[in-house]
Amino acid sequence: MHILLLFLLFSVAPHPIHLTVMEIYRAENSKNLECSVTLFSDDFARAIQYETYAPQIQGGKLKVEDLMLKYLRSKLQMKINGKSTAYTLLRTENTPETITCYLKLSLPAAETQKIEIVSKLMLELFNDQRNLVQIRIPGKKEGAISLDKTKTESTATLAPD
Repeated sequence: MHILLLFLLFSVAPHPIHLTVMEIYRAENSKNLECSVTLFSDDFARAIQYETYAPQIQGGKLKVEDLMLKYLRSKLQMKINGKSTAYTLLRTENTPETITCYLKLSLPAAETQKIEIVSKLMLELFNDQRNLVQIRIPGKKEGAISLDKTKTESTATLAPD
């Protein structure tokens, strides 16, 4: 698994844009909110300093998922209805170009009235970084937010459909 991830992280051709896409939604067969965050593999590898930690990861002393979650928690905060919301990493999906991290939030979707997001993902690496957020919760109007270096936080008030 780690060798495959290493191959995926460093075999990607350079890309001209710097973008993350985040989606907040109600999970199937669940009442809770989940969130997916999709990032370019090579950018994410740089952000979590994969090369620095590769020997510990390959030696089984450190999990790459722990580095991912540590980075996400340091750069992505959410408040739901005014309360800081913790999240856990459920799983990841890898393609040759991207990594998607699936996060479970600690609040039922039905109770969601307002979502505050602070996203500083990849801003330490790229001046032209864009962080897009889409909100899809059944019974609420869908919304989208665009964040960048000049605007790292936004609030979405979720009106009924």
